[in-house]
Parts: sequence; structure tokens; C-alpha cells
Amino acid sequence: MPSQARSNHDAYQRFHREQMEADHFGKIALLHDGAVVGIYEDRESAYSVGITQYGSGEFSFEEIGAQPIFVSLPIVGQER
Repeated sequence: MPSQARSNHDAYQRFHREQMEADHFGKIALLHDGAVVGIYEDRESAYSVGITQYGSGEFSFEEIGAQPIFVSLPIVGQER
């Protein structure tokens, strides 16, 4: 079973992103089970509600309008 973070991110991208960016650009969307369950001004507020209502690992949040960040790390011991 996919984690809340992965399934929520996928649902956000597929079903919610366009409308959220039009209506709530720059805010934070709190997600649980693939649904947007709240919109907040900052990550701390979203986290506080998420941890209280759903518990650790049972929610995620998206910064509305933020571009994804991709990180590439070198593999230790691999020659270039």
C-alpha cells in the first residue's frame, strides 16, 4: 500500500492542483486519503492540525504553486 505522502501527492497532482493554484496560490493544502482537508497560511499550522486530527504518517501537505524540487545525490564509491 502506498504511503499517505505518495498517494496524497499523486491525488493532488491529478485532481486538485489546478483548482488549488487558481484559488489558494502560496498557501498550504493539508491532505488525507487523497482529499484536501484544509488550506492553511503556513506549514506549521497545517502540520499542527494534521498531527492532531490524523496522527503521524497519516497526512501530508503541499505548498500550493511551488515547483517540485529534485535532488540528485552521488552514490558513494561510484567512479565518475
